[in-house]
Amino acid sequence: MATLPMEESLAISWGVNELKAPLYTVSWGEKGKASAFLISTRSSKSVRMVSGHPVFTVKLSGTGDIVYKNIHKQLDTLQAKELIERELNELIAGHLRKALRTSQRVGADVLQLGMLVDWNYPDHWQKVRSNWSDYYKNEVEIQVVTDIKVRNFGAVLKTNPK
Repeated sequence: MATLPMEESLAISWGVNELKAPLYTVSWGEKGKASAFLISTRSSKSVRMVSGHPVFTVKLSGTGDIVYKNIHKQLDTLQAKELIERELNELIAGHLRKALRTSQRVGADVLQLGMLVDWNYPDHWQKVRSNWSDYYKNEVEIQVVTDIKVRNFGAVLKTNPK
């Protein structure tokens, strides 16, 4: 049995489309920091067989607005937006990867990936179903993909509105 920290639990909730409007804060360099309120979140899962074993892809995608920022003045708007998006994607993917490693370590298929095997590869599922927990723990590869975008960034960055 294992318990996940809050960030990893949120990533799992997102993975089953049960996360609504999360707030994430990212930092970089000495003083760079931004918080994004994600107004839309979704996930998708897929499976393909590689060398007789399932390889899953879990994709988390979302769109958000910047609600706080402290950005070095030398960055232009586009550079800052790309930096924040990259940091958000890395942070969120890292949370999900850690959560899935923990779930595999204890043999708990928290995203119900076994159902994808059942639907897409029923013959393979019949072979592994009775021992799915151990199979999930030892034989399954899970790839994490994120696609987090920031919208309306230019409007948010105006520090001296006229």
